[in-house]
Amino acid sequence: MIADKEYKQGDIIADGDCSHSCLPNAIKARNKLMCISPVDIGEEITISYNDNLFLSAEERNKHYDFICKCKLCRDESMDKHMKHLSDMYNMMTVFCNKGILADVALDIMKDIIDYSIKNLPEKYVNFISKQIISDAFQVAVFAGEVDIAKKYAKELLMWTIIQEGDDSPVLEEINMYIEDPTKHVLYKKIENKESVVGGSS
Repeated sequence: MIADKEYKQGDIIADGDCSHSCLPNAIKARNKLMCISPVDIGEEITISYNDNLFLSAEERNKHYDFICKCKLCRDESMDKHMKHLSDMYNMMTVFCNKGILADVALDIMKDIIDYSIKNLPEKYVNFISKQIISDAFQVAVFAGEVDIAKKYAKELLMWTIIQEGDDSPVLEEINMYIEDPTKHVLYKKIENKESVVGGSS
């Protein structure tokens, strides 16, 4: 599908058949095709057929019935960054799921965000940002860091609008957490130190 006009982040694109790219400029959400990275006239509009985070090219291609040859898959240097991020993500998840050292888990989550921005292509960061920020918000709530949770909730609101539109049914809930993150169910679990990562916001 080729763009017949320019699109900016958050624009709704006329629906059509889109090819795959691990560096997509669009995402399908709530029966809409949303622009997540700027698209120029004549540029191909692509979506990702895989939404798993931080996989190597070989791991990503196991999800397809074809060999992806997008820029991300052709760049062998990206695999080491994906492996490093995957290891950090798994470490952070272990801390949260065991209910210990939530503050350490939050520091790791911050490192994941910083490392992603520094080392991954902008289009990929745009593609994964909503999920990463959602997890960061949850970890901040679990750590009892209300001000940090508010910051991530504001970022989550922005990425949700970009990826789902300004009529997304979850916006009201996110706005509630911007005002008071302690209303989140995970805040109630701080004393019990239950598992937090991997759920919805």
